[in-house]
Amino acid sequence: MTATEFRFPMRSDGSYVFGDLVGHVDVVCVACDKCGREGSYSVRTLINKHGPNCKVADLICAITADCAKSHSLDETDHCGAHWPDLVKVFVD
Repeated sequence: MTATEFRFPMRSDGSYVFGDLVGHVDVVCVACDKCGREGSYSVRTLINKHGPNCKVADLICAITADCAKSHSLDETDHCGAHWPDLVKVFVD
């Protein structure tokens, strides 16, 4: 597998879901380089709460909904929350 090949098939809408992670990773981390916010979540807990078809991108928006920067009108100062470890999971 080359560095640009994906381990999981991407959905027709270009998304990945948490059900794809089962058996590959137990915990996912979220971090923001702008405000320093960070945390970790059990994949099983996220699936139990949001379902296996919950999109990775949608959930980060829900997790950071209380971040003042996520609603900023300044396009250069938006929330920078991301899943730092997931690139290693999805791309080999």
